[in-house]
Amino acid sequence: MKPTKYPKTYLLRWNPAISSYNAERYNIDVDRFDGYWLMDWSIYEYENLRVGDRYFMVREGDGVNPGIYFCGVFTSEAYPSKDWRGTSRVRYYADMEVWKARPIEQGPWIPTSVLEEAIPAINWRIGHAGELITDEQAKELERLWVEYTQD
Repeated sequence: MKPTKYPKTYLLRWNPAISSYNAERYNIDVDRFDGYWLMDWSIYEYENLRVGDRYFMVREGDGVNPGIYFCGVFTSEAYPSKDWRGTSRVRYYADMEVWKARPIEQGPWIPTSVLEEAIPAINWRIGHAGELITDEQAKELERLWVEYTQD
């Protein structure tokens, strides 16, 4: 993988069926904060994450409408904390701003089928939260984001 410049871009993964952040809570946040709010997320590839790095949230799981539902920037570096699943494992989290989220019922801004065609080197159906992508992949993802989120 080619080295990534700053700011870097990460893919976060979310399956509301197994996450502590479920679909109902997400929709409440979208409604309450009009698509913009602060939260944290567990990050697998946390070692090089810096404030200002960008992320895109990919919803995945069986029987869902997969794709990118929101994006934003990290507002902290990664820090250790208790496992959100309640195990004794230590996980790393980062604080982040959520940008341009919309209700689940409206579907993703960018469907997985479009992502798979545009950037086939990424497995869009399964992965871990905090997958660092290359600069080239990030540029294409940003182009798609602009194209698909224009009002």
